[in-house]
Amino acid sequence: MSLLRTLLPLLLMASTACAHADGAFHGAGSPYRDLSKVKVGTIVHLRTGRTVDRATLFDHLARVQVVYVGETHDNPEAHRIQFEILQALAARHPDLAVGLEMIPRDQQPLLDAWVAGHMEEKEFARRWTALWSTGYRAYEQILRLCRDRQIPLIALNAPRTLVHAVAKEGIDHLSEKMRGALPDTIDTDDPYHRAKTEALFSGHSKEHTPDFDRFYPAQLLWDETMAQTGADYLKAHPGSHLLVLAGGYHVEQGVGIPRRLFRRLPVPFATVLPFTPVVPEDKQDRLMKVKRMPTLHLLIADFAWAVNYADLPGVKLGVVVGQTKEEPDQVGLAVDQVMDDTPAATADLRAGDRIVTVNGETVNDLADLRWILGALKRGDTATVTVERDGERQTVTVTF
Repeated sequence: MSLLRTLLPLLLMASTACAHADGAFHGAGSPYRDLSKVKVGTIVHLRTGRTVDRATLFDHLARVQVVYVGETHDNPEAHRIQFEILQALAARHPDLAVGLEMIPRDQQPLLDAWVAGHMEEKEFARRWTALWSTGYRAYEQILRLCRDRQIPLIALNAPRTLVHAVAKEGIDHLSEKMRGALPDTIDTDDPYHRAKTEALFSGHSKEHTPDFDRFYPAQLLWDETMAQTGADYLKAHPGSHLLVLAGGYHVEQGVGIPRRLFRRLPVPFATVLPFTPVVPEDKQDRLMKVKRMPTLHLLIADFAWAVNYADLPGVKLGVVVGQTKEEPDQVGLAVDQVMDDTPAATADLRAGDRIVTVNGETVNDLADLRWILGALKRGDTATVTVERDGERQTVTVTF
């Protein structure tokens, strides 16, 4: 858990950077279009400012070997765009593979087992969520399609222990074993990448990583590792095609993964950025508080696809759970606190209750609860059975 807390600022950096870009990078969008005025659903070819339809976009993407699709991690509309592009490319390229920022390289066996059909979905979702805080449900269509069609999934990212070590110690002070896990080269001289990262760092919490000179190498490690992993796969599978799904920060302007993969393997590529023209007021708190973004004389992507900013799948019960010390003979998940004005409070769930089942499904731990709640939506009801004072009671919760 301590490692997760240390890494959380780094993970938040990656997950919020592209959300911030929705508002801050309009000047780098297209010399012909003001992206803040583009209607949702519009796809813009940024070099010309022309609007294109889906078929034109898909035909263009099918002509290159590597396609990068950025995302705002907590926006399911961005994942819907990724899914549409995946479907289109899979129909054209039987040799397609999908590279994922979300999973570190040392977890490749997890993805292999999933694609091979050797793992139940609930267990895969549990392990996915342990690695990536956005959770499984946002990606389930993509992941199911890859499993059903046997499309290889590639774990692109650096091992978390290595990222942690670089952020804490710096590259120069790594152990010999750790240095052996570094990518072959790390380009520290890209002025655009550094300027963008430095600006985003200004809106980042300094509690865990106050020093930009430590923070920046960790960000470079992500991009260089993902680029090398992708290049290695393509070299091992000559002529194959690769779809890379990553946060917008790693795709925008091409200075993250694309430029670094091209340095290793100069094959044709294209970038697509789902973006929100105007972020609604109720989503403003998700954006990083960056003072000023630098002017980058680079197009933000080849294509920009305007989307709404939606909420992630699932509902929240409104409880703090799992902190109470477990006893061997106890069942269910302990409720430590019930938040005010939540579905749990309205249903009269109480601190000290133990959640045993939800809609008849057994709850043994937090992963079980997340799995069940992830399949629900606002307006749904659920029956929750709790153990209270040695007796079981069932209540109805409305979300």
